[in-house]
Amino acid sequence: MINQLFDLSRLDIGAKAYTEETLDLSAVLHDFTEENRNSFKEKGLVLSAETAGSVLIRGSHLLLNRILMNLASNSAKYKTAQEGHLLLRLEKRDKEAVLTVTDDGPGVPEASLRHLFEAFYRTDKARSRTEDGSGLGMTIVKKAIRLMNGTVTARNITPHGLCIEIKIPFAEGQ
Repeated sequence: MINQLFDLSRLDIGAKAYTEETLDLSAVLHDFTEENRNSFKEKGLVLSAETAGSVLIRGSHLLLNRILMNLASNSAKYKTAQEGHLLLRLEKRDKEAVLTVTDDGPGVPEASLRHLFEAFYRTDKARSRTEDGSGLGMTIVKKAIRLMNGTVTARNITPHGLCIEIKIPFAEGQ
């Protein structure tokens, strides 16, 4: 929890705390998936990525990895089947990269969706055990995306699961 509070404080400081560079988001997603495939498989979560060629953005490699780790960790933690699946899908739309991170877990109660990115918010009391996390992961995701001039939203999918949609503007020249 101390580390996540430290991260949150750094995000509040803003861009000065992180190095911004031009990144190929497709490569970041593939690298994350390959580097973490086995560790999440041990937790019962299968990671996969679908990308649309090279997608250049301005951002922080460190922040992107932290975002992906938070989302994958949540998916593994809250899955209800013995084996869950998490798909990272990247598309180009207009002048932005659109990353959808979709799992096949239970989703989130509709009333909780609007609170999902609030610090210390838990969707139910059963998930308030501190050993399961700090309640800061989704807040860190939102602040990190905003630092890269992007937006993040959450929605449930049918028949069940959660989709996190992240939009980040292309780097100039994309």
